[in-house]
Amino acid sequence: MKTKRLILFALLLVAVTVSSGCASFPNKEIGAVDAMPDVSAYQHKPSAYIEVKFYRSEPEAVDKTEMPQATEMLTGIVKSVLDKSSLFGSYTMEPDKANGNDYQIKMYVYNHASSGAAMAAGFITGYTLGLIPSFATDNYSMVIEIYDNNMNLVEKKRTNDSVETWFGIWLVPMMSQSPNKVTGEVLENMVKHSLKIMIEGKKLRYSEITHPAIPFSDIIASEFKPFYMPERDI
Repeated sequence: MKTKRLILFALLLVAVTVSSGCASFPNKEIGAVDAMPDVSAYQHKPSAYIEVKFYRSEPEAVDKTEMPQATEMLTGIVKSVLDKSSLFGSYTMEPDKANGNDYQIKMYVYNHASSGAAMAAGFITGYTLGLIPSFATDNYSMVIEIYDNNMNLVEKKRTNDSVETWFGIWLVPMMSQSPNKVTGEVLENMVKHSLKIMIEGKKLRYSEITHPAIPFSDIIASEFKPFYMPERDI
């Protein structure tokens, strides 16, 4: 009974601390992707079925726990990136429309952290009513797998990044750096990074460029043929 009361008290203190102030910061383990590859000049862009999942586990874990709300959030991020970049001629996220596309792409995110260390740190911060700050680290791994239309594996890549969230009364001025906001930005950058390296590594097939650019020097060096207007009687 005494132990249960102590745990309840600790959780209450942590809740007070979190409501008092917290701020998240990206660790920037991968560079920021400011622009996606420009594929607008290609006549044919591939079609793709995109499968998105968000798990609370290590990537290598046998038993994986999917987090439906996080999967929904990640799906929205992937859609936004794809719609803005126009990397594919068409894409779908509906499983019953997976067949018939040029590629099937799986984009899985795994959130793994030391929950025990986070609880211990949170207890100390809560016990001191936020005077002693603490932090927890959320590690994110994005695994992207690309299959051709025969379900042969084309490429598999893993990208890692993380977010640190600090708790304490001193963090009140920085509460605009909310965990949801920062996590969303980190995941968006991971999506962009994963797709960018796939395209730049020529793992996705695009057709020849329809209108290849002609260097200006070639135009100057080319033979100049004057154009004469035919004479007409007035």
